[in-house]
Amino acid sequence: MEKNAPRAFGLQDKVGYMFGDIAGDGCFVLSSTFLLKFYTDIMKLSPAVVGLMMTVVGFVCMFTTIVIGQVVDHSEITKNGKFKPWILRMAAPLCLFNFLMYPSWFANMSTLFKLVWMFGTYLLYLSIFYEFIDVPFGSMASVITGNPDERTALSNWRSIGGTVAVTVVTAIAPLIVYQTKANGNVVLVGRSMTLFALAISVFMFICYMLLYFLTTERVKPKKDKKSDQKFKIKDLFSTIFATRSLMVLALVVIIRELGNTGLQGMASYIYPDYFHSAVAQSIGGFMGTVVSFVVATFITKVANRFGKKEIIALGCYLAAGILAIAYLIHTHNAYLWITFYGIATVGIIIYGAVSWALVPDIVDEVQVRSDRHRAGTVYSVFSLSRSIGQALSASVVGFMLTGVGYTPAKAMAGNAHIVNGIYNITCIVPLVAFLIVGLLLSFLYPLNKKTVHKNSEILKSRNEISENS
Repeated sequence: MEKNAPRAFGLQDKVGYMFGDIAGDGCFVLSSTFLLKFYTDIMKLSPAVVGLMMTVVGFVCMFTTIVIGQVVDHSEITKNGKFKPWILRMAAPLCLFNFLMYPSWFANMSTLFKLVWMFGTYLLYLSIFYEFIDVPFGSMASVITGNPDERTALSNWRSIGGTVAVTVVTAIAPLIVYQTKANGNVVLVGRSMTLFALAISVFMFICYMLLYFLTTERVKPKKDKKSDQKFKIKDLFSTIFATRSLMVLALVVIIRELGNTGLQGMASYIYPDYFHSAVAQSIGGFMGTVVSFVVATFITKVANRFGKKEIIALGCYLAAGILAIAYLIHTHNAYLWITFYGIATVGIIIYGAVSWALVPDIVDEVQVRSDRHRAGTVYSVFSLSRSIGQALSASVVGFMLTGVGYTPAKAMAGNAHIVNGIYNITCIVPLVAFLIVGLLLSFLYPLNKKTVHKNSEILKSRNEISENS
């Protein structure tokens, strides 16, 4: 064994990587679930305006994320790795702005002030600080291990981390941030939402520190030639447009995030305004947790046996089919809806447990073809796609809520057109999105199991990989 060889890949890396997604999804799910609700119900802004703002910021990310990916790709490899130092630099500002986006103390300020604050904090949070952690974090999977099966395990543990974050936000938050009035109406409490955002931000920071100290970057990519070390816009676009798998995955991620973020965001409307129950929203969150941990026990073996893209597509078809049934039945029973949601979550979790492993597969494909390790570039495209999908979801949901005439007062009054519209939006947006994602993976995404393992074998002879024997 070499004197300075890192320890072997193992449970410590998996647990550390899990904490990274607990932190990342903690803020991501918080904003996708409650930000629109907070600004419509507490800050009294139009859902269409809030949705438009989130969309504009999402498209700003088109530029910042790509630049960040290039900065990360061209950063030096330190004794702690190439990607980990960015976690240490950006964790504190990201967590701070995750808190500042929920300023209930400004509820009585002018509309212009609230719009400027909302846009400014969300812009810095998503397009700068979030991306400067999310891109390095996602890129780390390609250097923690070079083994495709171990990367699938990392993806599964990342999904477990996401499940913990979703549980904290969607199952615990409703019991804290909502208040049930004497007339049975369920309303969001601004101060409680702000304090919950503060608690989540502190929790996120601790998780990011655990990510930093528990994981090890052990794959040492070959350094670029001197002529390739400078950022060239031509090289960026050649990487994107010459890589079919990356283009298809970008489209898959945008559409999937549109559907999934829409489903998460509408939870803050369908439970309090349609079912009149914060407890039901909490139970729905815990239902997702149970499903996630069950899926986590078998999904790595199943994906490694049958192929990642195949099993993800199957999960998307399942989610779309169940939501179609829920839409046709149009139930007023909260617990029947939770049952439908729980079954659909099986398909959603399959995507979440495996999809992260597609990114290092594409990194390998790019490196096999060009002899350049472009993890930052590939993951920045992936992260950008998530941001665009989330932004489009906020815009679509915001305009659809405005289209059915949503206001907090009318929803609490039980306006039939509005509350039924809330139910329909909750079903239709994710239904269509998951169906399209399944079709894209089935017929257009090119990296099957055989190709992935072939690329891995080719790179073993090129990369300097230091592992314990």
